[in-house]
Amino acid sequence: MSLAGTMRYFIGLATDQLLPHQCLLCGRFCFDRGVCAACGDGAWPISAPLCHRCGRPLAHALPDHLCGQCWLAPADTFAPNMLQRRHHNKNQAGLSHLQRKKNVAGIFSVPSKYRDILSGRPVILVDDVMASGATLAAAARCLLAAGSGPVKGLVVARVL
Repeated sequence: MSLAGTMRYFIGLATDQLLPHQCLLCGRFCFDRGVCAACGDGAWPISAPLCHRCGRPLAHALPDHLCGQCWLAPADTFAPNMLQRRHHNKNQAGLSHLQRKKNVAGIFSVPSKYRDILSGRPVILVDDVMASGATLAAAARCLLAAGSGPVKGLVVARVL
C-alpha cells in the first residue's frame, strides 16, 4: 500500500472513532457504513448479487465479482496471438513517457477471428519488462476497444 493509501486508511479510522456513522434506516450510531446490526438482520437484497462469469448467486464477492469456483478456475483460453502488432515501432530506450506513448499509439490490433472469444472476457496481459507502462496501456486500450472485459497487466520486471 502506498504512503497516501496508508495515511487515508488511518485518517479514516480516526474519523470513524470521532464521528461514528449513523444507520441509514433507524438513525442509531453504528460502526459500519450503511445499516446497524439490528436493522441489517432483517434486510434482504432485492436480488442476489450474481457471479459475472457463470451467474451463480454470490455469498461474498471475490475480486472482479466472481464466485469462488470461477475465481479459482484456470484460464480456459490461452491465445498468445490474440494481440498483434500492426508494424514495428522504434526502440523505446531513452524516450520520455510522452514519446513512448506516441511511439506505441495505434500499434496493436486484434484479428477478427479472436473477437468472439474475447467478447466480455477478462484478459491478463503478460510482458517481460515495464518502464513507463505505455506499451501495456496501448495494448489494454486495444483489447478494451475490441470488446474484452477487464484487462490486468502482469510483468516480470519493473524499471525504476
